[in-house]
Amino acid sequence: NSIDAAFAVFAIGITPTQEATRTTKAAVEYVQHRLAMWATGTCYANFAERRKAGAALFGAQTYGRLTEVKAAYDLDDIIRANHPVPPAH
Repeated sequence: NSIDAAFAVFAIGITPTQEATRTTKAAVEYVQHRLAMWATGTCYANFAERRKAGAALFGAQTYGRLTEVKAAYDLDDIIRANHPVPPAH
């Protein structure tokens, strides 16, 4: 996986309490909102802490191929990862 952009951002925070969790989530969303105009529509998989669209993680062509492979070899969903790939229909 590579980064197809001039820069990457990964925002984090320490969340020992529910209040800190809410504050951190709000701050991360603020950063994402403020940087949205420069977003490429892709996401570096190692930075994806929340669910993302498969095409954003792998690129549309690669994700399409992954779903085809999943349909051909893993219909029972035995092979799993942090970013699931469903079988093609």
